[in-house]
Amino acid sequence: PLTMAIPSSEQQMDIAYETLIPTLPIHNLPRGGVSIQTQACGFVQFGIPPETIKDSMKLGLEVPSVYIVPVDRFCREMGPALGVNLAEFEFPAYFNFFIQRRKCTLVVDSVDAERNIRRVFSETLLGPAQFREPEKKSGEQSGIQDNGAPSVNALGIRKYEEEDFAPDFPREAIPDFYKELQHFRIMPNGQELVLETLLKFCHFESAPDSDFRDTLGSPPQLMPKVSSADAGNGDADTSAIHTTANRKSISKKTASKSLTYSQIRWIGDVAKIYPSDAPPEQIAANKTKRVEIFKMPSGTDYILHDIDENNTIVGKVRFSGNVQVSEGISVIGLDG
Repeated sequence: PLTMAIPSSEQQMDIAYETLIPTLPIHNLPRGGVSIQTQACGFVQFGIPPETIKDSMKLGLEVPSVYIVPVDRFCREMGPALGVNLAEFEFPAYFNFFIQRRKCTLVVDSVDAERNIRRVFSETLLGPAQFREPEKKSGEQSGIQDNGAPSVNALGIRKYEEEDFAPDFPREAIPDFYKELQHFRIMPNGQELVLETLLKFCHFESAPDSDFRDTLGSPPQLMPKVSSADAGNGDADTSAIHTTANRKSISKKTASKSLTYSQIRWIGDVAKIYPSDAPPEQIAANKTKRVEIFKMPSGTDYILHDIDENNTIVGKVRFSGNVQVSEGISVIGLDG
């Protein structure tokens, strides 16, 4: 007679994860990185090499608004691509803001990564910090030079750098960089442009307790079909619950290739990405679509889950944490 071992709830989730959830298609981008289409947040891209939005356009893909910044933000492999920036986020941010009218989300692995990105983008978008922020030197008071022309305004913000101009250059002809940069920061609606107007950051978080893990998306439930007639004949439909022998067979085939759902949610750090129009109350109640991205230890692999409004995983994909950069991209001076 057929004997069937009923798996535990955790084993059932692992089986459902392996057998019921489709794998999301993954697009390898010519310049490097991958793009993945999700139901919850559109395309999500890992790796941001230079001119990456051209790859999406040429492939007929939507330019993503969500980008995963690699742990190594510069290519370290010996070869033509050595030193190439793998976090070239500026043009994706500009394209999303000016063309798509939406923010760009950067998923980063550390506070330090966000700090460095903020420092770079603040200068390229808003101008040098000394022409935007008050002087931090306590010793400098008015900034008034011998000829009477102040280099620091009443707000304590520098108008220009004295060493940038020759001693005999007419002081009255020196531009006020504070006013000029402020002019370009004012948007048509009258509001001042800030970094958060274009960028939003999301961090990976560890799963410190079971309550945190319980809010993660879960696989569909296994639903064995057992009719009263079949129950008496021993012909129960076991398509959803595997026999012990079948489970062992699946385990042998997938052990070296994939991780179980239980392993993923226990060992991976996770970042949650929500649609831009998701209501805060639905986010708090865990009743909205989202993407959950798991970073495996050391960032060697990532696993992405596409999750519906019922907190059910409807798609999954695993990809390498190493960005394969096109050999046609190089850094001048490092290309031999």
